[in-house]
Amino acid sequence: PAVELRREAITSLGFLGDRSSAVTDALAAVLLNPNANPDLRALVALTLARFGPAVRSVEAELTTAFKADPDKTVRMNAVRTLCGGFGGDAVGFIPMLAERLKDDPDFEVRVAIAEELGALGAAGKPAVPALRVAQRDPQ
Repeated sequence: PAVELRREAITSLGFLGDRSSAVTDALAAVLLNPNANPDLRALVALTLARFGPAVRSVEAELTTAFKADPDKTVRMNAVRTLCGGFGGDAVGFIPMLAERLKDDPDFEVRVAIAEELGALGAAGKPAVPALRVAQRDPQ
């Protein structure tokens, strides 16, 4: 009922093509709402990935979700959206990504971080030490 309606609204916003700050801000508000269903927060992070560079306006919200959301799917989707939206400029996130690669409690999130660091290619060279340490992760 209410959750399904919200899910449909979020999904629709992703398909409509409106990348305005009003839309990104509204989605970011759901992303950071601790009372929102975790599945909805994860869907918001995934939906924002469709917005490309427009997500730069909600960098702070995506970063907060990536670092602090209790749900691992939200954190995975947030890091993928953040790095995808910033493209080559995501190299600026290397220190934060390296730190979370070491500290995130969920294996799946650490894998997503490693994949995003790898996607930076040669520009991601500063992340090599953190990736070498991550190779010793038993998971």
